[in-house]
Amino acid sequence: RGTMSVANNADGTVSHNLGYIPFYLVYCALGGGTFRIANAFDPVGGGWRSFTGTADLIVQNRFGTAGTVSTYYVFYDNLV
Repeated sequence: RGTMSVANNADGTVSHNLGYIPFYLVYCALGGGTFRIANAFDPVGGGWRSFTGTADLIVQNRFGTAGTVSTYYVFYDNLV
């Protein structure tokens, strides 16, 4: 787990190198104490997306605000 700042129209990368696709959560700050869960599909068009593979977690900021903070949790148990 940790936090990162992702500039507008940029990607943030977290290496986990687990060798499998883990369960994860990403929360992104929208301002004013409001957070949104960022996942691979954003039905309300909030601009934050995230996805993972066997080595990296990618967080994309298309929200329109540079330097917004996101908090991530990667669960290291193989949930197969």
